[in-house]
Amino acid sequence: MSTPSHSHLYSLSISHHSTSLLTIGGFLIDDKEKLSTLQNFKEQYALAELYYLSTCNRLELVMVTGQMELDGNTALSMLHSLWQGNDSEFAITADQIVLTQGEQAVNHLMRTACSLESMLIGEQEILTQMRKATDFCRENKLSGDRIRLTMKKVIETGKRCYAETRISANPVSVAYLAWERLRSRNLNTDSRILLVGAGQMITSFSKFLRKAGYSNVIVASRTRENAQLVARTFGTQAMTIAELSDYRDGFDVLVSCTAAADHVIDKTTYANLCQNDSSEKMLVDLALPFDIDQEIISAFNVDYINMHSIQQTVDENIALRKMEIGACEAIIGEALSEYHVMVVQREIERAMSTIPTAVKEIRSSAMNHVFSAEIAALDEQSRETLDRVLEFMEKKFISVPMKMAREVMTDAISTR
Repeated sequence: MSTPSHSHLYSLSISHHSTSLLTIGGFLIDDKEKLSTLQNFKEQYALAELYYLSTCNRLELVMVTGQMELDGNTALSMLHSLWQGNDSEFAITADQIVLTQGEQAVNHLMRTACSLESMLIGEQEILTQMRKATDFCRENKLSGDRIRLTMKKVIETGKRCYAETRISANPVSVAYLAWERLRSRNLNTDSRILLVGAGQMITSFSKFLRKAGYSNVIVASRTRENAQLVARTFGTQAMTIAELSDYRDGFDVLVSCTAAADHVIDKTTYANLCQNDSSEKMLVDLALPFDIDQEIISAFNVDYINMHSIQQTVDENIALRKMEIGACEAIIGEALSEYHVMVVQREIERAMSTIPTAVKEIRSSAMNHVFSAEIAALDEQSRETLDRVLEFMEKKFISVPMKMAREVMTDAISTR
């Protein structure tokens, strides 16, 4: 479907900047219902084109509306019709919505793709999410030419920022930084590793262990079921934290991250875990408050890493990433200028595409209807001459408007 030149491009967004993650989660549509829901939404608001992206911390709608102009109240109504939340009431207000139009909308989308609007600046996952959403909407004919052109430039701009700046060069993942410190100790892959906890942090950390070839891993968590979720990827033992006091198989590395309000590993538990082994143990405490009693650090032979030291590195790396924001914004500025040229060119292509057909129809009408009698009275040589004259003029009537259109485009770009 072609998009009329008078159409409006809008971006409607809510994110962690203005509302809770629980509220944002209410806009996540089940995969089985996503296409039909979005088709109905597009039809309900008579949209020419639609793009939908929902993540754990943002909702992005890009819409081409035809002649309809959107305001805060309409945007609120649109969000309400997309609300999927069952356990909580719709709690979005107009001031929580970022509604932008035209070039401002494209600027917002480019900043999002470059992670400048993300919870964690420099994270590249958003670019992958935006690309997948683009493919879904295009393949299912929710979007059309304008959104195709827009998202192509948006994604291209995101790639440039990650490739040409250091916006994502310094790691800020706690699990990754903890793994890097452990890896720097050059431990044997048969080292005995005890993981305490089974949340996102331990799950992420366990992925680095598996990739590096560590398999002698034991997992303890508040419940055995949670511990098994992590342990089964190694094919190893799972236990509850309460059972740690009876564990006698020893360890070389202990990594802990739970949501406990007090120490999970106290001096007595630690001594039982070590038995009579006085060799240096590596302890990685990724919890706040600490899972490991600080008295253990001074009482035993340990190489200790805690959340405070890792968080310091995280903060330093975030500061380094923020220093790249200016470079990213410069790239976005260039991209917006290029986008404007692309849109103008596309408008010209769309407008000019009908000229050849129209000219041919005029020629056909003149020869076959308007002047048919006069042409029939001509001799063969005169008709051939007339055909050549009309063919010459036809080409000129096509090429002259194209030349004028290019001049108009050049003037429009130069006056920006």
